[in-house]
Amino acid sequence: MKATCTLIKKTDLEILIESGDKAAINKMIEQKERALEEAINNAEWHASIGLEDWADNEVARQEKLIRDIKKLKAAI
Repeated sequence: MKATCTLIKKTDLEILIESGDKAAINKMIEQKERALEEAINNAEWHASIGLEDWADNEVARQEKLIRDIKKLKAAI
């Protein structure tokens, strides 16, 4: 009989949320909101000069940042 074991490491975001440190969580929210603004601006700029693949990457980054911000806000 064989058994498979999968080891999963927690992300830094998950560790921060579990810590319950509200000051650190609020600081991370601010940083991610700034990064979201940058990603929005970058996506618009890349699209304006015809770099659609790069714009798509920035849109994917925006979506991840939005998910992370929602998780962080829920932890407060």
